Amino acid sequence: MKAAWKHLEANKEKYGLSNITKPQSAHFAYSIYFREPGGNHLEIEYYNPGGAQHGRARTAGHWNKPLTDERLSQRGYLPQAFTHGTLQCDDIERSRQFYTEVLGLEILAGFNNAQYIKHAAAPWYIVVLKRSPRQYLAPVNRFTLQMDSAAAVEQAHREFSINGAAAGITELGKLDVIDGKTSFVFSDPDRNWWELNA
Repeated sequence: MKAAWKHLEANKEKYGLSNITKPQSAHFAYSIYFREPGGNHLEIEYYNPGGAQHGRARTAGHWNKPLTDERLSQRGYLPQAFTHGTLQCDDIERSRQFYTEVLGLEILAGFNNAQYIKHAAAPWYIVVLKRSPRQYLAPVNRFTLQMDSAAAVEQAHREFSINGAAAGITELGKLDVIDGKTSFVFSDPDRNWWELNA
């Protein structure tokens, strides 16, 4: 991790990077954070496998064999996989209930101000952090859940139209069929955006 930090610091003007943090520990991981030229915040993380003994179950399957690349060896580090994205929430318990009961996702790990959610069939996860004040994202900044058929997407849209408000859906987009793909977007109780498609 120190090698990654040193490389980013030494090349921040070349790559247009800002807000580079020093390596820091949190939730059994060792990370650096930085902002890329487009304004997005990124993280390079080393996960401590021992964290599983303390309640953070490791998502298996991000990689089976470590990558090697001679072209990148001069940097001193080589990222092995894309592991997760991040959202913010106002209420951990309310969002946890929505993710499990409405979206059918799993809670990988939970803390007072953070939780890790995932789909049972995929290794990737989403870190959801309780934050105040909040940063609210636009519908283009969304996570997508793929359904098994267009009919399933249409049925979900009907159900959300009728019972969505009671379930915690704060906005519901129209049902679209574009180039043979059926989809719609919606926002959750924390006004984070999602898409269902098939």
